[in-house]
Amino acid sequence: MTNLIARREYNSQGRVVKTSTAGSNTTRTLHAQGQVFSQKDSASNWEWMLADGLGSVRGVVSSAAGVLEHRHFDPLGNLFAGAMSQSEYGFTGEPFDSATGMLYLRARHYRPANGTFVSRDPFEGTMSRPMSRNGYSWVEGRVADGRDSSGMIYETPTRWNSCPSAKIPILSCDDLAAQMFGSESLPYEVSLAKASFLDNCYKNSRLSLLSARADSLLACLNDNQCHSVGGTPRPANAISALRDLIAFGETLPDLLGLNNTRELVDDISSILLGSTGPYTIVNALFNIRNWHGLARLSTGIHSDYYQPEGQIAHFWSFLNTFVQGGYAVGMYADFTHECRGVSGITDFFSPSAFGTIPDARLTTAALLISNSIGNALPLSSHIYNALTNEFVGINGFLGEWYYSNLSCWDLAKAEYLDRTGNQLPDSQLQYYPLYS
Repeated sequence: MTNLIARREYNSQGRVVKTSTAGSNTTRTLHAQGQVFSQKDSASNWEWMLADGLGSVRGVVSSAAGVLEHRHFDPLGNLFAGAMSQSEYGFTGEPFDSATGMLYLRARHYRPANGTFVSRDPFEGTMSRPMSRNGYSWVEGRVADGRDSSGMIYETPTRWNSCPSAKIPILSCDDLAAQMFGSESLPYEVSLAKASFLDNCYKNSRLSLLSARADSLLACLNDNQCHSVGGTPRPANAISALRDLIAFGETLPDLLGLNNTRELVDDISSILLGSTGPYTIVNALFNIRNWHGLARLSTGIHSDYYQPEGQIAHFWSFLNTFVQGGYAVGMYADFTHECRGVSGITDFFSPSAFGTIPDARLTTAALLISNSIGNALPLSSHIYNALTNEFVGINGFLGEWYYSNLSCWDLAKAEYLDRTGNQLPDSQLQYYPLYS
């Protein structure tokens, strides 16, 4: 790029999603499936990147399918034909700084002119791969099919496939574990270390993929010119985007260690709320600044549950609390949050502070869905239908459960007034609120 880069913004994977250049020029970049996918320039024109098997951007085309630029790289990443005026993304799909002549690869920088990194590899390497111990070499000499997105360990197309036809690009945790621990029988303590390494590797791989998909869905949702994310049509609203995120999680392959729906719910909670486990609702309340942008939205949710913002966060925080902690933990969190609010009221029978009716209904929806986790119906469809279909709203199957399990009496009064337009006399208050 000939413009002076003034500022870059990155997503959770270390991918550049927005570039501000000198003056008023701003370029927004969309990454998908481990590679740069497209960009929108300062004039709001979309440009599309054509990549080869390593992910190197070999061409840039306009929305009208006109070729704007083509590139040819040697095995070490030096440009020997074409130009890089349309996009800074080139060799292996990584940003190239023309001022320094280096590629940014997160952990460190690589200089194609020398075919070496400018600093030592933070990854020490393994004895089974002597070239990994070099510390400065590019992809351990495997220039024909190697890339290094992390700057720490090279990947090949068989383990991180950047071809557009690939379903999901994954770094094989099993291959990496075999290289680090070997494939022979191991002492008990070492086998435990290997199992722990694999669990963490699987978990981090899943979270990276889910985070990237959540970022892409949110970006597409906020851009009317976006038509699809990973082959899925542009989400119509926030609830549609949530459904697409869950559906993507349901497609993660078995070799990423996703054992059941309960784990998927916890993984998505980590992405949306930065909070996991049985006390998700408590930790999420203290972690609001780190909520994902998608969690802050409410568009597309049924009117029974609607509030202007934050309903996805509310729903998912209770859903994961119920799923991971069980009914007792979830109901205590419900009472504490909906009834006592922030006032610290300790009188169970007459709290003076209480949550909103939409919030309380949404909490009950989360409880009922948590009870059906593991059923045959895909989780993505189940949640989407529960949050959008009027037949499962407060006048559907949810109503009977909610009316008989209200968190506190003040909510019973508010719900009665909302449904009937009349005040519910205190003399009629019981543990199971009266129907109208």
